[in-house]
Amino acid sequence: MRKLVVIFDKTIDILAYVSAALIVYLMVTVGAEILSRKILGISLFWSVESSEHAIYVITLFSAAWLLKHKHHVKTDVVLTMMRPRSRALLEIVTSIVSAALFLFITYRAVLTSLDLYQRKIYTVTHLELIMWPFMVVMVIGAFFLAIQFIRDIHASLERLKREQEIRRTKI
Repeated sequence: MRKLVVIFDKTIDILAYVSAALIVYLMVTVGAEILSRKILGISLFWSVESSEHAIYVITLFSAAWLLKHKHHVKTDVVLTMMRPRSRALLEIVTSIVSAALFLFITYRAVLTSLDLYQRKIYTVTHLELIMWPFMVVMVIGAFFLAIQFIRDIHASLERLKREQEIRRTKI
């Protein structure tokens, strides 16, 4: 089990590095587009579309890493006013709902990926890219996010157990 955790953690780290590299790509691409327009008067027709795809990949590949490291958006105003036990229970409920949602998204994305692959569907854009790899990005991102939510459920349950043991020893 420990080996799976290490593999999972390394994989979401790699996905985060890919996202970071894509952010650099975005900076270079947008800079090149601006220079090309200003200096040469020519637009790089592929830059906007490739930037859109990069943002899509960045979002899905970085989500599990952000959740793991607690860098995601939370409603801290509400959470800080709650008791630790209530906060942990709320985190468990939201993580259960989120894990279920992202497992469902993963399932639907797998089916859609297979359908797009079998039918050889392309984007209706300048670049006319094959669509199924973009849906595979959804499969990867949603799956790793679901697993991270499941890990968060486990961590919250462990935290609740420790708090109960501490309360029992104080009595």
